[in-house]
Amino acid sequence: MEVKGQDRYFDRAVRRLQQQLRKPAEELRREITHQLFLLGCGAQMLKYASPPMAQAWCQVMLDTRGGVRLSEQIQNDLLLRATGGVCV
Repeated sequence: MEVKGQDRYFDRAVRRLQQQLRKPAEELRREITHQLFLLGCGAQMLKYASPPMAQAWCQVMLDTRGGVRLSEQIQNDLLLRATGGVCV
C-alpha cells in the first residue's frame, strides 16, 4: 500500500527531507535521522491506523509550522495502539 498522497503533512515532510538529502550538511545528520524515523512512523500510521488518527499524528509530528505538540508518552501510546502494540 502506497502512502504518498494520503496526507499533506506527510508529503510535505518527504519533500523537505528530499531537499535536505540533495546536499546533506554534516551537522544535520542527527536531524535527518530523526526525520527518517518520523516519516517511517508516519507511513505506518497512514497504512494501519484509522484515517483520522493517522492524519492527526502526521499533523502533530510532521507539521513544522508550529502548533500544539503531544507529550512523548502520548505519542508512544498512540503509535503502539495504532500498530497493535501493548500500551504500558
